Formats: sequence, C-alpha cells, structure tokens
Amino acid sequence: MVQVPGRALRIEADALIELVRGDVEVQKLLLRYVQATLIQSSQLAACNSRHSLQQRLARWLLIVEDKLFSREIPLTHRCMAQALGVRRAGITSTMGEMEARGIIQRGRAQVEILDQSQLEQLSCDCYRVILSAHENSLNAASGRPTSNS
Repeated sequence: MVQVPGRALRIEADALIELVRGDVEVQKLLLRYVQATLIQSSQLAACNSRHSLQQRLARWLLIVEDKLFSREIPLTHRCMAQALGVRRAGITSTMGEMEARGIIQRGRAQVEILDQSQLEQLSCDCYRVILSAHENSLNAASGRPTSNS
C-alpha cells in the first residue's frame, strides 16, 4: 500500500519468482532485505511493549524520514495513530509537546521535522537497531563491510 505521494513499482508474483530463480544476486539481495525486515518487526514488537508513545512516535518519524528522504512527512495524525496502534488523540497530544519544543512543525496532513538531533534524543534505541539492520543489509549487498564485521 502506498500512503504518500510519489512513485511506486509493482511486479507480478510469478515474474518475481522467475527473476529470483534466475539471478542469484537478486535472490541474495531480497533475502538480506527480508532479514532486515524481520529484525525490524521483532524490534517493533519489543518497542511497542516497553517504550512510551513519545519515544515510539519519535522513532517512527525518524524511520519515515529515512524512507522518504525528506523532513516533510505528508501523513495525517490518523495514519500515524494506526501505524503505532494508538488513539489519534494520543498522537495529537504528543506531537503538540514536540512542536512546543521546536522539534517538529505540524500542518494539515503533514509534519515537518525541524530538529532531527532532538528527535533522535527523544527516540528509544530501537531506531538505531532498525537503522543498523537495514544499513548492514545494504552494505552487504554492495560488498562494503558491515558494522558487525
């Protein structure tokens, strides 16, 4: 599902299976991506049970910023609430606190990150674990050494 404006690509399942069977490098790349995604899923399960809404929202905003390559996040409070499994009112209140501290600026169906370093300080360590898993996956795919090497 695409939730933000931009471009997305799609491939039929049969074509993907054929591609993976015919290209070992594509197979390795997809397996590394799956591994990073499984690490992320496990980390998010732990994060959701142990950290405050403020920490989780900060982590979520940082991850979305990384994925979009933009400090402007064109999503509604409702979408954020659904992603974090909380009430929209909780998102609104927490974002109000972040805005009062100059970390973000809210607009209609949009959030702009103003101070990434403060947002990183608010975030739990889960952001760094998830970021590291994806970076290690990409580094392995490109042949660069990973931080675990």
